[in-house]
Amino acid sequence: MRRELSRSLKYVRTVLQYESAECGAASLATVLKYFGRIEPLRLVRDRCGVNRDGSKASNIAKAARTYGLDVKAYTTNAESCKTKSNYPCIIFWSPNHFLIVEGFKGDQVYLSDPARGRVKISYNEFEKNFTGIVLELLPNEDFVKGGKEESLFKRIWKYVLPYKSELISALGLSLAIVIPNIFIASLTSIFIDSFLQSERLYFGVPIIWLMLIASLVLATLLALRYLILRRVENIYSKRLTTALFEKLTRVPINFYQVRFQGEVALRMLLGLSTAQILISQIITFLVDACVSLVIMIFVAFISPILTLMVLAITAINIAFNAYLTNIRESANIRLALEKGKATGKGIQGLTNIEMIKSSGLEYDFLSQWQATFGKVVYETQLLGTQMAYSNILSQSSSFMLSALVITIGGILIVIGHMTLGGLLAFQFLQSDITRPINTLPSLNNAIQQFIGDLGRLDDLMTNDEDPMAKGLQITKLDDQQVNNLEKLKGKIQLKNVSYSFDSLSQPFLNDINLTIEAGTMASFVGASGSGKSTLIALIAGLQRIKQGEILFDDNNRNQYDQEVMTGSLAYVAQKIFVFNTSIWNNITLWDPKYNLSDLEQASKDAEIYSKIVSHPEAFERELLDSGRDLSGGEKQRIEIARSLVKSPTIIILDEATSALDNRTQEKVIENIRNRGITILNISHRLQTAMKSDIVYVLDKGVIVEQGNPKSLLAKESIFKQFADSEQKVEA
Repeated sequence: MRRELSRSLKYVRTVLQYESAECGAASLATVLKYFGRIEPLRLVRDRCGVNRDGSKASNIAKAARTYGLDVKAYTTNAESCKTKSNYPCIIFWSPNHFLIVEGFKGDQVYLSDPARGRVKISYNEFEKNFTGIVLELLPNEDFVKGGKEESLFKRIWKYVLPYKSELISALGLSLAIVIPNIFIASLTSIFIDSFLQSERLYFGVPIIWLMLIASLVLATLLALRYLILRRVENIYSKRLTTALFEKLTRVPINFYQVRFQGEVALRMLLGLSTAQILISQIITFLVDACVSLVIMIFVAFISPILTLMVLAITAINIAFNAYLTNIRESANIRLALEKGKATGKGIQGLTNIEMIKSSGLEYDFLSQWQATFGKVVYETQLLGTQMAYSNILSQSSSFMLSALVITIGGILIVIGHMTLGGLLAFQFLQSDITRPINTLPSLNNAIQQFIGDLGRLDDLMTNDEDPMAKGLQITKLDDQQVNNLEKLKGKIQLKNVSYSFDSLSQPFLNDINLTIEAGTMASFVGASGSGKSTLIALIAGLQRIKQGEILFDDNNRNQYDQEVMTGSLAYVAQKIFVFNTSIWNNITLWDPKYNLSDLEQASKDAEIYSKIVSHPEAFERELLDSGRDLSGGEKQRIEIARSLVKSPTIIILDEATSALDNRTQEKVIENIRNRGITILNISHRLQTAMKSDIVYVLDKGVIVEQGNPKSLLAKESIFKQFADSEQKVEA
């Protein structure tokens, strides 16, 4: 059935966003799903040209047309949107957010919000936040339905498939457990009917011994199954955690730029939590369910009526919990994301606690954190309410089942369709049959968390990889290989290099051409936002160029082994990180190939040697987390020493000396220049640029001036204007 736009209320299943910048892409993906096209969000992101600033309505419209959707874009007011617009439609929401209107009903507005899921708000709130921009999308003859959402079972199977043999062993042991269970139940029936009721005394002792032996066998099999599942859980958590860490090192740098770093860091722990849920709860439940089915076949021979009753109550419980899981799928992903954001904001605040306290921003930070945490509390309470329904049904079912088994079983005994021993055998096996019912509430809660964690996992694992991120592919070299490792000479060329932040926008850096000879120092100057750091990031390999080429010693980066590039190029970024370990490890980054002489020379050139040796422990001194026991300038010099210890032939300094006084900065730059290496420098203080061999002045992504600093100062140039302005400020 072809779906059309209309003015009636619609039901739209929301595609949730994983970051605030992709609300427009998520809204388009939601509309595509409504019309029958299942498209992964990451692909819609690319077509919408999502960057760190999000996406424009015009870009969403362009992307929609590529999918075969006609677009009607217009501006209107809230009342006209209610009476004249067709739904579902994408609207622009204040502040800076896209979402979908499903329709109006009385004084209520129904929205499909990529940030919150399906919500209902008052008309007054809608009128207050609606900006007036509307996009109506309708399939045309070029629209193609397709795609398929993976079921939860398939998603689980994808993660457990590598451990198929171990899980089959666990299932085999579980089915083997059925044998002593049934054997004990049969002995119980014989003991009651033959020993107690018929007074066949010679049956008593052998039956007791057989039951003890069967119990020991049962305990052994249970222990073996536990050990196998524990082993699978440990292996799974280690492999998944390793895979997550590797993926985090391979995603493009813009993956981190649009997400809370604390939340991203917590994704490394998903290997532990998902392993526990998947193996200890979900897989264990499925194995127990298989055991219950086998036992149910056996007890059907004891009493078909009681078996059907148990089966019916079990089916009701499973259906109800499946319903809860289905209606909460979006809410589970949202809850997992909000938890991650709340934790990420907390980590961010604690990391910057000095700035918060010194600026008196405690209340502001607390308010922002509480706003996020409040969403977590609300979603958790909602989940708790729904889980309470599951608990009530489970406990009621167990109580009712026990009562019905005794009542109906008693009637069957009276009418001669069942023996007392058969009833006790049925009751003995009843705990195995009903175990899935008893564990369903905790399982449902685990599945809710698992779905949320899967969303965060998939967001990371399905993200595109940076082809230049090859750090984990580097082979460890021995000392002889390190000494023989060829390094770049240091020449850098950019030929017609252009770069844009997304696939739809105009190039930010446009047609950049420059040549930096080996051993020279080049400084990049310009106002904030002129493109200096972006250009440096392209040379460092942190971003990918859209067109043109960057050459090192006249060859493309890909023509060199990764060991050559990492050994030749060092990058000192604006953000400095100091580890909670010794100064030795902070400089060497735990690489054993460096000796004391290497560290001393690097720290001397970074002008931090005297500070290090003034401490009794020198290079073995343990630093606090994030270098809280160092000044800003000391941390920068530790970072510079970290870059120099590997004796690079090219060093990139992105505001790397901003915390140093002029005298120390001048010494550091002089020491690095004496090494004879190529220096690319960005600094808002022009003192360093004055010492350069060549200066490049950037404005709006274009090199507008270049030349020797003295020659630029000798004429009316932009560089001279910067220098004059700096002198006035200093004066």
